[in-house]
Amino acid sequence: MTIENLVQLARSPDYEDRRRAAAGLAAIGPGAPEGLLHALLNDDRDTAVVEEAALGLLRREDQWGLDLLLGTIAELEEDELDLMMYFIARAYTPDNVAGIGRLVQQRTRSSDPVLRESAKELLEVLPWPPPGTE
Repeated sequence: MTIENLVQLARSPDYEDRRRAAAGLAAIGPGAPEGLLHALLNDDRDTAVVEEAALGLLRREDQWGLDLLLGTIAELEEDELDLMMYFIARAYTPDNVAGIGRLVQQRTRSSDPVLRESAKELLEVLPWPPPGTE
């Protein structure tokens, strides 16, 4: 699917279309329109879209996806933040957290206060460090 197709899906009133757009745009990575991904991370019509966008960015296990998510985390209201953290905590276990956990841990030392504080908040819900690696 092309970026243009994903952009159209992201603007659809149908949540399934927006979910597919979130997954597809997150998979594309740095070539994807960040503003649109940011909007999907803040979708106020369906939480499935938010979950798909957040987990899609984390599954990338790269700094680009993580930084986009951390920037969004810093902007969320308390209820939205709780929901985002719930989605993330539900998806990550000691068995699959290693790649993203290391990246999040690195960001806790960022010179950017937004990334640093959001990373610390995210580490509170991730099972990090995995048991037996401490």
